[in-house]
Amino acid sequence: MLTERARNFPDGFFDFNPSTVTLFLALLVGGVTLVAWNWWVHGQDRAYLTQYYLTNDPREGPLPPFHHEPVVVEFEVPQKMRPAQLGLILDESADSKDVTATIVDLAVRGFLTITEWRGHDDWTFTWKEGGDTAALMPYEKTILDALFAGRKKVMLSELKGTFAPTLRAAESQIYGDALSRRLFVSNPSQARIGWGCFGMAIVLVGGAVAFGLGQTMGWGLVGVAIVITGIVMTVSGRFMPQRSAAGRDLMQHTLGFRLYMTTAEKYRQQFAAKAEIFTQLLPYAIVFGCVSLWAKAFEGIDTSAGNSLVRGRPAVPGRPAGEQPPVDERKHLQRDLVHAAELGQLEWVRRRRVRRRRRRWRRRQLVTRLLQTASNSA
Repeated sequence: MLTERARNFPDGFFDFNPSTVTLFLALLVGGVTLVAWNWWVHGQDRAYLTQYYLTNDPREGPLPPFHHEPVVVEFEVPQKMRPAQLGLILDESADSKDVTATIVDLAVRGFLTITEWRGHDDWTFTWKEGGDTAALMPYEKTILDALFAGRKKVMLSELKGTFAPTLRAAESQIYGDALSRRLFVSNPSQARIGWGCFGMAIVLVGGAVAFGLGQTMGWGLVGVAIVITGIVMTVSGRFMPQRSAAGRDLMQHTLGFRLYMTTAEKYRQQFAAKAEIFTQLLPYAIVFGCVSLWAKAFEGIDTSAGNSLVRGRPAVPGRPAGEQPPVDERKHLQRDLVHAAELGQLEWVRRRRVRRRRRRWRRRQLVTRLLQTASNSA
């Protein structure tokens, strides 16, 4: 009498024969193709179907695959956008880098001053009267209110452990501002999370199919194809934020403006006559990641006029921080501006590395738990 062969994981779950291999390849190719089509429809940036500025035709559609537009240098801030707005349109993410640039931008615009205390490894934010807070963006007002909260002065060290909720609120408002301007089809953060979770759901379904069919028929390869499709969908989730045609147009201008700032040394002769733009555009250098290049273009040029970031006081032994003598602001101001901006960039890089390590750890934990579950079930 013929008896059914006992199947134990992983032996016997994955039969390799023409039927299982063919079905595996068909499902895998079909699944990956669907993921690619889904990205093209829901993740690829959209573009105007005609020359909008000539026809005023608002119709738009997905960009053709492998579409490339040349970047033309822009010498002015596109559409007078703030640094955080351009930072979001570039990397589709509102993060601490954008908040750092916003704080520096608020100082540049005269809402506060930033003072470094040498020897104390700390910075002081001081409120400046007279600024038109009614004209601030919601996220700018959130940051400014959280910094001072009824006080006139605050040390950076005092904000540790208390600024995280404000950071998240400001990032959410930056996304909301972009959506109100219709620069994105949907919230970029929610798009990444939503499609990523959908991909993980497909992985779980594929694992269940692999176990069920593998235990009963040895056709576990069918579930493996679904699992791989789910993994590809999960990975594609980070590319699912979709700029609208208006957002795509703004991004092209932003790339041109970034090109100007990263190649600023070519325009060095022009800067001698308008050195104040060093400070005015420094927040944009933060979000573009080109602080050092921007500072290099102004080496030897006095950029101190009108700045709101002042030199920290040297530490004199025996004196409290409030009685430390000031030093020549004109001599040290540019270096402090660059130092403050680079500190913000280093913090952003550190946070991004931490997030990456956490994602890798979560993926390893998920794989370990799936393997343990499958082993226990067997």
